[in-house]
Amino acid sequence: MNALHFMNAAGQLPPELACEIEDQLTDTLNRHAARLDLDGVDVALRVLPWGLPETGVHGYAPTGHYVELTVDPGHAAVRTGWRTELPATLAHELHHVRRWRGPGYGHTLLEVLVTEGLAQHHELTERLSPPPYAQAPVNRGELWARATPLLRATDFGF
Repeated sequence: MNALHFMNAAGQLPPELACEIEDQLTDTLNRHAARLDLDGVDVALRVLPWGLPETGVHGYAPTGHYVELTVDPGHAAVRTGWRTELPATLAHELHHVRRWRGPGYGHTLLEVLVTEGLAQHHELTERLSPPPYAQAPVNRGELWARATPLLRATDFGF
């Protein structure tokens, strides 16, 4: 059995919005848990001002049984885009939960890049385009040149 834990005792999310978010995340959890064959996952949603700058939402899946989502209701992107960002972030993190159960998140930079790429691909089931944080205006050639010598490095603490 999977469970959504909604941390809103202080009422930082208005009741109507909280109810709508809870309904949508419950649906997202059920769909992706079935798709990824996951059971025994706790998902906690907390209201914190620690979301990604682009979305106001953040996700973290440190184990094969736990996902933490944070949402900043004061962030402009949350007010207009939570219906996409929260489900997409949950889908992304549930993919990590599946990977934690086997074959693992990864120990090298190359393995971590593969894991994140696969999670972003899975996230596309909840959105029509790559996530905003993956569309940064960067020189990919320059980044790849810097990353290449580190691809086999294992000192990232994963």
